[in-house]
Amino acid sequence: MGKNNSFYYRLILLSLSLFAINTAFNSFVYEILFIIPLWKIHVFNAALVLMSYWTLYWVEKTKFNILTAFIVASINKMLISIIFLSPAFDSNGNKEGLILTFFTIYFVFLFFEITSLKKIFLSENHS
Repeated sequence: MGKNNSFYYRLILLSLSLFAINTAFNSFVYEILFIIPLWKIHVFNAALVLMSYWTLYWVEKTKFNILTAFIVASINKMLISIIFLSPAFDSNGNKEGLILTFFTIYFVFLFFEITSLKKIFLSENHS
C-alpha cells in the first residue's frame, strides 16, 4: 500500500475538484452562510480519509483483521465529525445547510475511500 502514490494524487484532485464545485454552487446557485468555513470542511474530510488510509496501512503490516480496523476507523471518523460539528449545533445560523453540505462531502469522500482501498487491496492480493 505504501507504493501507491496515485492514492494521494487522486485524493488531492478529488478535494480540489469538490471544493471548486461546492464553492461555485454556493456562489451561483444557493448561498449558504457557513458557521464553519467551507475550506475547513474539505480539509477535515480529506484528513479523515488520510487517517483511515494510514490506519489500514499500519494494520496491514501487523496482520490484524483489516475489515475490523476499517469499521473501527469509520466509527472514530463519525465521532470526530460530531466533535468537529459541535460548535455549529450551539450557534445561530444555517445549521441545516452546513450539516447537509458537510455530510454530502463526507459521503463523497467515504465513497472515494472505499473504492480506493478496495482497488489497492485487490491489486495487492492478486500480485
